[in-house]
Amino acid sequence: STLVCCVAAVLFASGALAKPPPPYTDPDIADTGPCWRASPPVAGFDPTGDDRFADAVASMEEEVERQYKSQTGVTGMMAGAVYDGQLVWSKGYGATSPDDKTPPDLDSVVRVASNTKIFTTLMLYQLRDAGIINIDTPLAADQPMFSIRNPYGKLPAPYQDLPPVTWKMLTNHLAGMPGSPPACDIGNCSISHVEMLKLVSELALERPPYVAPVYSNLGFAMLGRAMSNLTGEVWEDAVSERITVPLGLESTFACYETLTDDAKSRIARSSVDTDLLYATIGWMNPAGSMFSTTRDMLALATSLLAEQPELPGLARRSRDEMLSPSFVFESGREAQAQPFEVTYRNGAWFYTKSGDLNGWQSNLYMHPKQRLAAYVVVMTELDFSSLHGNISGTIVNELMNVVDVLNAEAEAKIPVEPPLDPALAVGSYFSESAGFGVELTTNDAGELSLVMGGATVGQLAQVIDEETGVPIPDLCRLRATYDPSKSCYLSHMDGFNGGLTYLDLDDTGKVIGFTCSILLAAPFHRV
Repeated sequence: STLVCCVAAVLFASGALAKPPPPYTDPDIADTGPCWRASPPVAGFDPTGDDRFADAVASMEEEVERQYKSQTGVTGMMAGAVYDGQLVWSKGYGATSPDDKTPPDLDSVVRVASNTKIFTTLMLYQLRDAGIINIDTPLAADQPMFSIRNPYGKLPAPYQDLPPVTWKMLTNHLAGMPGSPPACDIGNCSISHVEMLKLVSELALERPPYVAPVYSNLGFAMLGRAMSNLTGEVWEDAVSERITVPLGLESTFACYETLTDDAKSRIARSSVDTDLLYATIGWMNPAGSMFSTTRDMLALATSLLAEQPELPGLARRSRDEMLSPSFVFESGREAQAQPFEVTYRNGAWFYTKSGDLNGWQSNLYMHPKQRLAAYVVVMTELDFSSLHGNISGTIVNELMNVVDVLNAEAEAKIPVEPPLDPALAVGSYFSESAGFGVELTTNDAGELSLVMGGATVGQLAQVIDEETGVPIPDLCRLRATYDPSKSCYLSHMDGFNGGLTYLDLDDTGKVIGFTCSILLAAPFHRV
């Protein structure tokens, strides 16, 4: 058999598109079913302690068990869920292995197959953030030996001026690469990278780049090996040094050959022949060789969904880019990210990554806005089933609804400080130590403005407390109007300078003075 990675069938059933899709915009879809706001976590509030959450978990568990029992050919299953970094539910079903009839648990080791692609993608973005790879340049620019025939000629509009087969396009399947490597199969892929490059040069793209995704194990294996070729780091070593060790994923391994004896003793499996279960995939390892546990995969999801990514060397912008759809299908409800398949329903995007290889089927299902994720792995004798994806989706959707209700209630209870009334700050101010005066006025938009020498320096806006999401009454930042190329003040991407403005308020909330670091940090008082 060849390396097969389960993807949501609805994404790729449509085939080639009749015309290039429009640029990505968040679709405004009117659902006929219930719709909720999908409230994000509320600082200091834990919805899992509410009885309604416990009731939802019990109801969800009944549905999971019903689905599990309805599927024949499945010998065992492990499932778990995290919310905002906290494990909120887990349960094992069936038998761990033919020799162990106890249910698998959070630390049972399985082959995660195409979930490997998450790790390979993370490694690419780490190298981008380190300044080693520009992921939007053609792969051939950094790997001169790489080539593949393009029988489609010039790219269609609006892609005609874009480079073909970039590093990033290997993570979202938009390169048009063939699905499987040539002369490579399970247990028989010991070919070298140079030999594979020669074989690939004789192949042709299956679809014009950018037009629509073509799921490609060849593309992901090429990505991993090209990174190794560029950096000198063997992919199997780099995935440990760069990702699993820094994240503390102690039971996650690049391939079967790297498993410890303890990990091998914890393998959960079906009755599929072990020679096939543990077969090496060699050059294809970056596309689907890794082993892990439910505990570690949920920890990986937590690191991706955290406010700030927890993986060293991964910038927040890169994490956000991974989770941003690069291609939206004509329905507006399905999309492709890096490397996640994405579905839009009830006003939210859900991100999934499935793996299916020789007796194991797994699915990571995430709702980033709520920092909610589920991981399900099935030990099976079937060539294919949708049980793992159906159950992970059931878990997230059941929990999402109750979490939204509880978070919305908690959010409504947070006392909101009234924003600063600009009228209470308007006036003339003077600093004896600085030796000059300034004016606080309002502009045509009603914004509070700082004027010095008749010229507007910029607008003052209240600082928002990141923990509570509410304005801080006596703290502002100055959005300077200076040209950024000529001013040392603008040090923030949002246009605000690094100097905070501290307001002195009387009992009525009226501003009677202030200090601002770009004004020599001198105290100014109302005159």
